[in-house]
Amino acid sequence: MLFDYPIGATPLNDYSGLIPKTVLTQHDLNRVEAENIFEAQRKYLFGKIASPKYWFNIPTLKTIHKAMFCDVWQWAGEFRKSVTSIGIEPYKISYQLGELCADVDAWVHNCDGLTILEQAARIHHRLVLIHPFENGNGRFSRLIADRYLLAFNCKHPEWPYLEDNGGIRSEYIASLKAADQGDYEPLLALMHRFGAHEAAITKGKIA
Repeated sequence: MLFDYPIGATPLNDYSGLIPKTVLTQHDLNRVEAENIFEAQRKYLFGKIASPKYWFNIPTLKTIHKAMFCDVWQWAGEFRKSVTSIGIEPYKISYQLGELCADVDAWVHNCDGLTILEQAARIHHRLVLIHPFENGNGRFSRLIADRYLLAFNCKHPEWPYLEDNGGIRSEYIASLKAADQGDYEPLLALMHRFGAHEAAITKGKIA
């Protein structure tokens, strides 16, 4: 098998969980993952999205990741058990993800001065920082943040393809690193650039 990884991606050391036997190159892997993710997007980003208080919880987050990668990886939807170059130690995943779920629940009841877009940026960044799964964490984090925006009738960004090296990916990785230091403006700027905006009825507050 011939695999390479874009800047900032988590290299996989074990391909034993790969389901399609026809995958031999990075191009093959990107294609089958994209097809699987498209089906998950149809399920989770279309139609009426319920308030996050009903779905932003650990079991549902695991279910969404599984829907994104279940045709490709046997471990889809399962928290990683290995230490990766990005992300917290595996034994901390459940606790820190639980803390994020609690924060989201608090935002639903009291926005604490954050706009919905600012909340979505924090969700996006923290999911990447936790890195709960073996792979696909960036794509998972973007889908969850997009779903959060849609739950409040906000427009989510139309992200370009970020799985190849290039200027946009470099900007994206830099924006996440800035968020590591508490500066969310670069990530928000990218979200705005790709079409994200508040719904007029929810700007600055939870509807």
